[in-house]
Amino acid sequence: MHIMKAEIVGFGAYRQREFTFSAGNQLIYGENEAGKSTLYQFIQAMLFGFPKKSNKKRDYTPTDGAAYGGRLWIATPQYKSIKIERFRQANRGKARVWLGELETTEEHLQTVLGGLTLAMFQEIYTFQQEQLSKLDHLQEDELHQALLSIGISGNQSIMSSIQADKKNNQALFRPRGQRLPLNQLIQQYKQLQARIQVKEQQEAQVQAKVQRVGQIQHEMEQMNQTSTALHEHAQQYEQQTLHWSLYEEWQMLRQTLPKEENLATPELTRRVQHFYQRYQDVTATIQKHQAEIARLEQGNTSERYFFYLEHEATIQQVSKAQVELARMVDQVAQQTSTLQVKLQQQQKLEAKWGWQADQPPALAQQAIYDQLAMIKKLQQERQLLHERKRWVAEQQVATEEKQMSEIDHYQVKKDYAKPLRIVAIVALVLGGITVLIRELGPSIFFMLLGISSGIMSYRLSSSKNTQSVHESSSEAPKRQTNYELELQDLSDQLLGKQEAYEKLVHQLYPFFGEQVPVDEWPFIVQHYDEEVQIYLDLLQSLPPLRQSINTIQTKLAEKEQIWADFGEWLPLAKLPLMEQVTKILAFGEEMQAIKMERLQQPSTLLAKQVQQLQLEREQLIKTHDALLHQLGIEQPTDIPMWMRQWEEHWQRRKRERELAQMLAGIYPQQIKKDELATLVQKNHQQQMDLKHQKELLVAEQQKLRLELAQLQEDGTLDELYQQRVLLEDDLQESTTQWASNQLHAAMLGDLATNRSEQQLPQLVQKAVHFFQILTRNHYQKIWFDEGLLFVANEKQTFDIYQLSTGTKDQLIMAIRFAYLSLQGNETLCPVMIDDGWLHYDYQRKYDLAQLFKEFGKTMQVICLSSDREMVSYYQELDQMRMSIE
Repeated sequence: MHIMKAEIVGFGAYRQREFTFSAGNQLIYGENEAGKSTLYQFIQAMLFGFPKKSNKKRDYTPTDGAAYGGRLWIATPQYKSIKIERFRQANRGKARVWLGELETTEEHLQTVLGGLTLAMFQEIYTFQQEQLSKLDHLQEDELHQALLSIGISGNQSIMSSIQADKKNNQALFRPRGQRLPLNQLIQQYKQLQARIQVKEQQEAQVQAKVQRVGQIQHEMEQMNQTSTALHEHAQQYEQQTLHWSLYEEWQMLRQTLPKEENLATPELTRRVQHFYQRYQDVTATIQKHQAEIARLEQGNTSERYFFYLEHEATIQQVSKAQVELARMVDQVAQQTSTLQVKLQQQQKLEAKWGWQADQPPALAQQAIYDQLAMIKKLQQERQLLHERKRWVAEQQVATEEKQMSEIDHYQVKKDYAKPLRIVAIVALVLGGITVLIRELGPSIFFMLLGISSGIMSYRLSSSKNTQSVHESSSEAPKRQTNYELELQDLSDQLLGKQEAYEKLVHQLYPFFGEQVPVDEWPFIVQHYDEEVQIYLDLLQSLPPLRQSINTIQTKLAEKEQIWADFGEWLPLAKLPLMEQVTKILAFGEEMQAIKMERLQQPSTLLAKQVQQLQLEREQLIKTHDALLHQLGIEQPTDIPMWMRQWEEHWQRRKRERELAQMLAGIYPQQIKKDELATLVQKNHQQQMDLKHQKELLVAEQQKLRLELAQLQEDGTLDELYQQRVLLEDDLQESTTQWASNQLHAAMLGDLATNRSEQQLPQLVQKAVHFFQILTRNHYQKIWFDEGLLFVANEKQTFDIYQLSTGTKDQLIMAIRFAYLSLQGNETLCPVMIDDGWLHYDYQRKYDLAQLFKEFGKTMQVICLSSDREMVSYYQELDQMRMSIE
């Protein structure tokens, strides 16, 4: 079965929400409180019904009046689509089920689900952290029960029969029952047995003595076995003592002889002998011809000429290599000159900057360039702030000058208005007089009134001008204050920029020095990096150049070694190589002319034969050089001594084999002489002690048998024994039915256990595979020993109590997935993993994701997680991911 889709109408915080699931492995990610547990509870409620309300459990009933429930679509091997609809308010919370287009009941749903129950869903297919404590003491019997409970072995009908038999036996007998038939008979039997035990205690001495006689008999049998073993060891020690001299010789040969694989085989020895014989023959012929040449050339100065004949081939070789040698000499001279130039450049740079080749400098870091750019930026910002400050200061001065001008103008107007105020006062007085003289006539009255009005108008106008001047003078201080604040702010900014500038400059003083102007620093850095790069290139180019010169010089030295013997006859010492070549070639031309003159002389012919024989001998040595090197022979003259040593080694090896064949059975292990003497003495003492103990046991046994003969009194327990026999008959009749039921249940239990045991090896094999995935193959084996679970890696074995908490979690996870994998594609339910199983480090989380990926190939896996790392691992493994917002 797998879940295809969930449609939540109202459940917890969800309203009208739909989720679609794939048939394989998938991750549903959401932050804490995002609704992952709510989704899990919804799936559980759709399959098994709404949970009962409880103070200890969360209630998912919607609080806004929405319908409580929804729909769930699942698929099984039999039905491609099963729709489950369940609402609390409808049909008393029971589900409506559609198998395709056919509607059925909730009872039929349980049949379709193959007997899947809420307990199985929670304990088998749901992975939660609290389940670890239940499996902490996992044993083999518990695994059998787990297999049975899952139903992997197909034991559902068997388990039902077992329960029926147990129920029938409960009516016949219970451990704490009193009135049940079998319980009453057992109680009567216990009382009678107590009476018998009281009587039998009177005969405890007889039973104890009988038991002791049997114990003595057993101890004597063990002593006889020990005596036989000691006798066999004594015989072996005697043989070892008799053959001790041969054993010492054998051990000495084994320690001193070289390993057999280091000795030459007879075939190699024959080849060496054949070579040495041919070498001796050629050497004897050379010596004979040289003696004849000495006799023929007696009195003549021809040693220089015969030296030429021996080295004529070498001179020809030098002649052919003349051009190559000249080219190599020129190449060395050219490369040496280049090397000197580079070394001078290196020394110049090192003297200038104080560099060292073993600690080459590095290019200026990007941080220096960034700091120089920041210094330049700070300089520009300081310049802008200075310009701004100068402009604000100019504005402040202009404002002050304008204010002073307005104040002066106001003072002039004020001085002019003083006489006018006097006139106004006079007019007011006249106005008052006019009131008194109204009777004088209207024309005089209105004339005086007009004059007074003019004076008052002028007074008001003067007052307005004064107010305007006052207002202007009150705004000026505000503008001055703004300018001062702005100047202060600019000064603070300039101070901050200056401090930052000085701090950066101070940090770079160790690199540039305090005497160098800051404006030149960028050019210095650029120049420094250019010379650092030149220096690094020099350091990189010098080793190959030196290597090339050394290689050519080595070749020239090898060439020069070819004519090293010519120094006895030619003045070659301290001459350049090409001059040596010229001398050798001139010597060859000189001797060639002499050769043409003496070509037909007997000594010349003999010298030519000697030359050919020497070449033959050199070729013979060259042909057998690998053989001589293999056998450790440095030169042919060492062969006679080597042959004598070889013969001696083979004779000693033959003797060692004879002794090994004779003594290997007598001396199975190496032993020293004092150790052998100690073993002989110890064996003799053990035999004496054993003999004494046997004598004591025989005497004790005879004494006990006499005492038992005197204590033989029987018949006192016959009546009680007869009553027990009758009661046992009643018990047998009453227990027959109980035993029959119990046996039947046991047989069925054994059958179920056997079926589960057939599954257990497969389960362990699957668990090992999953455990290797989770631990990256650190553990390779899982097995049971005497009911306990063990794991092992390549070096060590651990029981479950020695594992760390994280490794134990991984082991339980592997076993749980192994249970489920045995069901194959017909699993009852998808696997749902709670976040609690993901509290691992990053490595274990990745391995867990690997396990989910593999398991998802055959079974639906729904992982609910709030861990962002798991999201990245699912993305890396190309597994399905779904986010709950």
